Amino acid sequence: MAVEDTENLRQLFLDHVGQPRQTYIHGQSWGGNIAAKIAEVDAARPQPAYDGALLTNGLVAGAPAATTTASTSA
Repeated sequence: MAVEDTENLRQLFLDHVGQPRQTYIHGQSWGGNIAAKIAEVDAARPQPAYDGALLTNGLVAGAPAATTTASTSA
């Protein structure tokens, strides 16, 4: 959802302001994981939307197990 929200915001900017000379994505803490995903997907596009990414978070290793697995406690 956050990746789609960021793309929607980028499109809104383009519609109301216009095409910038350069565009960078930044993510801090958990947002760094989101920015990393955006950069990964964007790099595969024929014409990438972002010129660079700045990730200011710890290791990028995916979501913690607690957010991706069902609880086993009863």
